[in-house]
Amino acid sequence: MKAVVGYLAYMYPANRRSRLQKIMLRESKRNNIDYRQEALACLGDFIELRVGIDLFTQILEITQPIILDALDESTKMDVDSPFGGPSSKSMQVIQTVKSSSSANVNFRSELTLAHALSSLLRSIDPKCRIDQGKSYPLRCQDGSLIGILVELTSALGQVLDLIKKATARGGSRTMQDEIYSAEKGLFDKMQDVRMNGSLDDTLIEYAQSLSGSRNQVEQSRLKAAEVGVALCPLARKGSRMREILKQQLTQLQAQERSVPVQQCLERGLKSLSR
Repeated sequence: MKAVVGYLAYMYPANRRSRLQKIMLRESKRNNIDYRQEALACLGDFIELRVGIDLFTQILEITQPIILDALDESTKMDVDSPFGGPSSKSMQVIQTVKSSSSANVNFRSELTLAHALSSLLRSIDPKCRIDQGKSYPLRCQDGSLIGILVELTSALGQVLDLIKKATARGGSRTMQDEIYSAEKGLFDKMQDVRMNGSLDDTLIEYAQSLSGSRNQVEQSRLKAAEVGVALCPLARKGSRMREILKQQLTQLQAQERSVPVQQCLERGLKSLSR
């Protein structure tokens, strides 16, 4: 599917790409849960291929209500029946059906959350913004990108708030891995951004969230370590973040038994020492 999306994003005539973008955004709003999962996954791929265009505002408008609805989905299954007195055998059947339905709902909710949060993270382009349909970089006189720090910090804070809500109950490996991959991609795109106090504070929260990876499976821990490594070039520009990220990576390395994860964490620590 990504190959198809890529073909459409690149091969469509320029005057038709905006229409394709509208279609992708529209399809992601569909109410059918199974269809919406696929649409959100394709939307994330489409966003990544549309280099130089920041779609954060549009994607937040679509994904925020979807994410909040998905988080409420599991609680909707926990409703007591108004009828009393079923037999023990009937109750067992009811509980079996209820558990099966709840597991299916949770699985679909996790996929929805994974694709929605990934699309939201991938929609942030720190080098540009949208204004009246035109994409252009915002730079100061010295050519730096500090002119968009306020907007970037705000976007990162809003996404972090949604990630915290989604992962507060643990979250599946699929969801967490997809978040880690999207975070790494975003931080890789931020290497040229200058730091200031508010951005430093927001990225510190991202760095501190890595501590939750210690109880995850090896592949997820490796992805979390890669996020830490992607944060290192940014951390070197801020004194507080540099020290906090160093503490996080050192603690994770001390508790880590996997050699690949240890090696990845070591790369991060060496990067911070430059």
